[in-house]
Amino acid sequence: PRAKLARSEQEILDDPQIRLVVSASIANERAPLGVRVMRHGKDFMADKPGITTLEQLAEVRQVQAETKRIYSIDTFVCWFQAGLVPRRHPGP
Repeated sequence: PRAKLARSEQEILDDPQIRLVVSASIANERAPLGVRVMRHGKDFMADKPGITTLEQLAEVRQVQAETKRIYSIDTFVCWFQAGLVPRRHPGP
């Protein structure tokens, strides 16, 4: 792959070639990161739990409505980190 190490979060947010950000960061930091990502015109996928408070849920819903971006929560990140990525994701 052509992946490269980013020097900062801002470098990722400002890169127009990046359309999706995936995170398995500390649980209570995922929703704020997802909000920043969506406000920069990118979709976001978080490992579960992707939202830890009702306030985060309200903000994520508001930013989704404003930006029309995708905020997804999945267990796929756990599989990837564990080296158990299935050939085909079991979702719909």
